[in-house]
Order: sequence, then C-alpha cells, then structure tokens
Amino acid sequence: MYLTNNTKILVSDFDFTIMEHGNPHITTENLQAIKRWREKGNLFIIASGRSLPSITLEMHNYADYADFLILNDGATVISSRGEKVRSDRMMEPLIEKFKDALLEQHLHGEYATISYYGSRELNYIKPGCCKFRMWFKYLEDCKKIETLIEAKFSKKLQCIVYPNVVGNHDTRLDWISDDLLNTLEVNCAGTDKKSALDYLLNMLRVRNPDDRIITIGDDFNDLRMLEAYNGYTLEHARHEVIKRIPSSRVYRHLYELITDQLKALA
Repeated sequence: MYLTNNTKILVSDFDFTIMEHGNPHITTENLQAIKRWREKGNLFIIASGRSLPSITLEMHNYADYADFLILNDGATVISSRGEKVRSDRMMEPLIEKFKDALLEQHLHGEYATISYYGSRELNYIKPGCCKFRMWFKYLEDCKKIETLIEAKFSKKLQCIVYPNVVGNHDTRLDWISDDLLNTLEVNCAGTDKKSALDYLLNMLRVRNPDDRIITIGDDFNDLRMLEAYNGYTLEHARHEVIKRIPSSRVYRHLYELITDQLKALA
C-alpha cells in the first residue's frame, strides 16, 4: 500500500463509535462519512475489542469501508483483504495456569469467551487464543482477579475491568445486556490498540504520525491510543475517558468528526 505525505489516517473504535450508542445498526451517516474520507485518499482503520466474526456480523461488508482492522484489543491485525498482519498468542499452558488460579480462588464467572485470530468460542481453550473475557455479577470478583493477575502473571498477562453500567451509575443505561454484568478482559502483557497501531504505522512507514493521525473511541481500552494519537471521544463515553480528552474534541457522532476533518483538509 502506497501512502503519500498527504494521506491522513483515522482510527476508530467500533462499538458505540461506528456502531452508535443506543442504535442496533450502523447508521447510514457514519458509513457515508467513512466512504467520503477514503475517497479523498485517506485511510480508515477500525480498532475494536471484537473478533473478526463478531465485526462481520454487524458489518459484513467491512472491506468496503476499512483498510485495516485492529481486533481483540490489539492482539490481531488484518488487512481489508483478510491478510493477517499481526497476531499475538496467549500460550495454552499459561491460560491453563490462569484458569487453575481462578479455581483456587473459587472465582467462577457467569460465563466466559475466548477470542482467537478469526473466531470466538465458548469456554474452551486451544492453542492460538489471544483474548480471555469473563463476566461477573459482582465487581469485587473482577477486582480479585485483577489483583491475582498482578501478583502471579504481571509479566505475561494484563487485564481491564469494565464496571457494569447500571450498578455503577454509568450514563450509558441502554447498553447491551452484557453490560448488566461486570466484565474482565485479559490479554497478553503489552497488547492493546495503541501497540497494534504502533506496529501498523511502522509497517506502513508512516512518518510524523502526530500530523497525520486522529483517533476516536469511548472506553477504557481506547485510552492509550487516544492519548498517543490525537484522540477524540463521544458525549456518551465513560467519565474516565471524557475527563482525559479536551472538551473541544468531544463529538456526538463519528460522522460529525469526519465532516469537520474533511473541511479542514479542503
């Protein structure tokens, strides 16, 4: 892929950013704005915690809109043609040790999923898994696992805790039902959207990224990326994200940000 010095890069979260807050479908306005962005010779990258099948479920023609996909919170990067660009694997023995440690603490989630390079399966471990997610009724159980990882696996695993939206008084009360539970996500240490974007930019030989890249997202797993690369966020974002992004960079919709950026480039 050839990039000119004028090529701009927009990296966007998927859930509640491309796929809007409170809307079960991707809006026409967002899709048309993304299309206009790319027609001007710019790159559009999706950065999501989802796996590829999960993205495809909601956006089956993603290749018509995105040049690259950063998936599983940075553990997987693929091109629009489905070519694997980067893959971080959690080793099976390490995950088994982690599961054993959970059992020793008598911690059992309501349910769990394992994300692989191209798929997601329930309650099953096999080589190639790159993300582990559990849901708990009580936030305290998530915190216990966070402490456990810091004590036993800090050099190889990292986790993010997402408090539920109702019990913890988050503003996004019409989120999907999973968010009625507290979520714990476990990845390899050092793996996140920012590290995957760093890798991709180096591969594309992008120079002066501060002048060429903007990012947008609304949740904890977006923060490092937003703070590193001209971050924007949305009005419904978690309070912790809103507090760390200048008010002038808070939008209601993705398409509004794209429209303003295209005007600035005109």
